Amino acid sequence: MIVTEQLIAACERAGACVDLLDWARQHVGDELPSQYRGRVATYAPGLTAEIFMPILTRGETNIRQHWAAKAKRHKAQREAARLFMRDAQVRGLIPEFGAQPKRITLTRRMMNRRPMDCDNLPAAMKHVRDGIADAFGVDDGRGGGLNWSYAEQRTNKREQMGVVVALEYT
Repeated sequence: MIVTEQLIAACERAGACVDLLDWARQHVGDELPSQYRGRVATYAPGLTAEIFMPILTRGETNIRQHWAAKAKRHKAQREAARLFMRDAQVRGLIPEFGAQPKRITLTRRMMNRRPMDCDNLPAAMKHVRDGIADAFGVDDGRGGGLNWSYAEQRTNKREQMGVVVALEYT
């Protein structure tokens, strides 16, 4: 993935970590480091593609914030997720059209935070999920045919905070 002003702006609006944003501003036009890119050699049935997105998610059900600020953050998270998925499709990490994953697992990586409970985790990932569904061109609801699951992981490094999307193909 090439670092562009559009990508920097989308990540900044979505709350990407400061270290990544500082690096990106100095390297516009360069290739994104491998730690921020998906990891899979080629697509084949039975493989799992992993795509890292430096999007910080928050427990939306308990936030008391002005509606306009929330809407801006939600829109930015959705757009950043869509951009990262489209980039993975263009680079051949995942199929561009046709084959849809059997299961999509969204893993939230955060530092030294208490784990979210079972209803807050999907709510925190809702706009990332919407962006992924946008990239596949499907409805993320029950009629879309995608099977979603959620997980949480702790990390000790700021640059690893974000969302890992694991796509399992049949």
